[in-house]
Parts: sequence; C-alpha cells; structure tokens
Amino acid sequence: MEKIPISKFKATCLHLLDTVKKTGQPLLVTRKNEPIALVTPPPPKPKSWLGCLKDTIKITGDIVSPASDEKDWALVFPYQCLGNTFACRKRPACAKR
Repeated sequence: MEKIPISKFKATCLHLLDTVKKTGQPLLVTRKNEPIALVTPPPPKPKSWLGCLKDTIKITGDIVSPASDEKDWALVFPYQCLGNTFACRKRPACAKR
C-alpha cells in the first residue's frame, strides 16, 4: 500500500485515482504522517442477473405433463365448480346455495 501526503494527492488526484483503478492497489492519504483517507479500487462489476442460474439446474423427465393424477387434485381443491356455484365434494347437500 502506497502512502502519499495530502498535498501531493490534491495536486495529482485524477492521475492517482486512475492509477488505483488500473493497479487495484489501495492508496493511503496522510496528513503529517497520520492516515486520513484510504482510496481503494471499485469492486468488480456484478454480472447481469439474467442467466445467472444457467447450468445450475438439470431437467430430467417430463416437465410439461401434470406432476400427479387428476384424482389427487380433489384432496387439494375440495370444491368442485358447478357453473356459478361451488359444491363441496364431501357434502353434496350444499350443491346449490
């Protein structure tokens, strides 16, 4: 890490900032040999989130057909649509409200 007095930093600020960015080495700015600032390079540019999960998942089998039979859906959705009303499959008496 390079130490530089504040007077020299003020005179050559833009050049020093370019140097820090190119080399990746931090720069310590001092006043009377006391550190007052640390200039570090910017973090690396993040990758785009589009496609960030590429090659992390392997698709096996059929992904288009339903995962279970239609009769299993009766357990998840206990109400069967009868036009504009809903009837409980367990209680047929409530078919018409």
